[in-house]
Amino acid sequence: MSASLRRCWRHLRQNLRSAQRVFPNAVLHRVEQAIERSMRGHTAELYVVVESALPLRVVWRGRSPRARALEVFAGIGVWDTEGNNGVLLYLLLADRAVEIVADRAAAAWIHERQWGEICSALSDSCRVGNFETGMLAAIERIDMLLVGAFPRPARTPALPRARRQEDTLRVPEDPPRLARPVVPTKVVLLEHYGLPEKGEAAESVIQAEERVVGLD
Repeated sequence: MSASLRRCWRHLRQNLRSAQRVFPNAVLHRVEQAIERSMRGHTAELYVVVESALPLRVVWRGRSPRARALEVFAGIGVWDTEGNNGVLLYLLLADRAVEIVADRAAAAWIHERQWGEICSALSDSCRVGNFETGMLAAIERIDMLLVGAFPRPARTPALPRARRQEDTLRVPEDPPRLARPVVPTKVVLLEHYGLPEKGEAAESVIQAEERVVGLD
């Protein structure tokens, strides 16, 4: 069986329930808590997105996890932060592929190699079934990098991000495009790819590429 067919089969077998089995609500809550603790030490914004699979037509055309991560980065507004230091940690379950997309300020301060090491470690953990442990370790390592690059001044302590009204996850107005965000706010499970209207997907990726330094 060719590599393309094997990848199609992996994606065919995955759905939202697949993501919910390895990231049930209790695990999502612990991931959210880890992000909240992280936010107390830095001024950047971190989002975690877990997507079960891509549709077969997209997989067959060779859509890469990196390209999809860029679309998600643009689609949920990770780029729209005051300090241009939003960071997306993206996991595509069907491929056990991990991508980090950092906005221009975060990409300028933190070397691409360091992001790559985090991605590799989380991907390895997922391949052996250690999803929660790997995810929490990745968040901890990202936290250390963001605290070093964007430390929060001691005189302005962070508030719990999930309690801020303006911190509601910025998803597109047309929900099918990025499918079913699941509470908590900084952690999202996506059921399927969901194609934007003609021309919008390419535009969103281009916008993301213009803002991100050191893409693959």
